Amino acid sequence: MPIFLPSFRISALQKAMVPGIMALIAISLMAGASATARQAGPEKNLAAETDDLAESDALSDLRQALYKAVNKTRAETGARSLERDVGFEAIARDHAHDMVDRKYMSHVSPDGKNPRDRMLARFPDFTGVAGENIAMRSIRKGESTKDTAFAAVEAWLGSPPHRKNMLSQRHGFAGIAAADNGRALYIVMVLTSEPSLRPPEPEPANGSETGS
Repeated sequence: MPIFLPSFRISALQKAMVPGIMALIAISLMAGASATARQAGPEKNLAAETDDLAESDALSDLRQALYKAVNKTRAETGARSLERDVGFEAIARDHAHDMVDRKYMSHVSPDGKNPRDRMLARFPDFTGVAGENIAMRSIRKGESTKDTAFAAVEAWLGSPPHRKNMLSQRHGFAGIAAADNGRALYIVMVLTSEPSLRPPEPEPANGSETGS
């Protein structure tokens, strides 16, 4: 079994979800991007235990750093900023923890559930376009969350499918989360064209009545 240290192991999935149609393009590969030697910030312990998927301060910092790094990269290419969507974030967090708990790294869980299943389990009315990037990285002592996020983005940029997912102009919403097992980080990013919960449609105004 290959050991992915200190590189990222990454995987991207792009899907179009419309009623009755599901198109999938998936790739799983090794990317040799690692954090560059830059001035390290305060050390974060990313091996904090989780309770009922509670997010440690270090993982929260990493999540926020990932949003910033992804949006910075999108801005440099002229793409619009992604809006944080807590609904998709919950999907990403569930999948990250599931990969840690069941010791796998894939878009498809051991019981056969894929990103479409996870999306529709929470949001059965979702019909937009969605993509998923995942990454696994060994925890490196002294590496700041900013550098970890930078390395993730660099790894995704180095692969055409990941880059397409991350920089697509049609994606305007995202949910990012991470989990760890004390040795490695599992990062999941869900990108979509529509928010998880749409605002209710305005009720049509009542027409004015006219007397005879």
